[in-house]
Amino acid sequence: MSRWLQFIFLWLGTTIFPASAHVPHTPGAHQLHVTAEHSFGLFSTNTSRWFTNTAGQMTRSSTFDGAGQITQRLWKRMQVTYPTPGIVSVWIGSFTSESDFDRCVDGPIAEALRLPTNMASICEVTFQDDSVSIRELLEGFSGWESFVEQAEAVANARGIATANAALVCYYVKCGNASEIWDKMHFLGSFAGQDVH
Repeated sequence: MSRWLQFIFLWLGTTIFPASAHVPHTPGAHQLHVTAEHSFGLFSTNTSRWFTNTAGQMTRSSTFDGAGQITQRLWKRMQVTYPTPGIVSVWIGSFTSESDFDRCVDGPIAEALRLPTNMASICEVTFQDDSVSIRELLEGFSGWESFVEQAEAVANARGIATANAALVCYYVKCGNASEIWDKMHFLGSFAGQDVH
């Protein structure tokens, strides 16, 4: 998962040059490379730093006072329960290629779930070239009729009308889970039909 981190990068005279970096915050070690170049090409410098994200898949809730200042921040670690009969977990997203979707599922999502079994044995996926409604995207998954309305309601509440990729994991329950997992939206863990 990545977020844009905005920061002030360089101060030369009275001019401030803002910059941004695509900083991953998936669990594990990451290296950040930074290069600064003088606007007239007189000099440049660089540095590298390693950092480790130990937060993993955590959710955060904040409490604010009347002035909008944070008064309390609570971090909760995601809890993955497997096997949980009668439960399905649903992710949706929009990708430019099927290989990007596969990398997301096999990388950040598989790493965050850390299931004791092969994901392919308990999960189903779909990828379509064009975005479609959430209902149309989920039609055809095993037991889709038992969870599609719940998934569709969450997507609608979040303003997500269409997507072109979906991951459905059976017997997997995710509690305190983040809504965004790399490029996918976690709609939730719902009561649904198990794979037979």
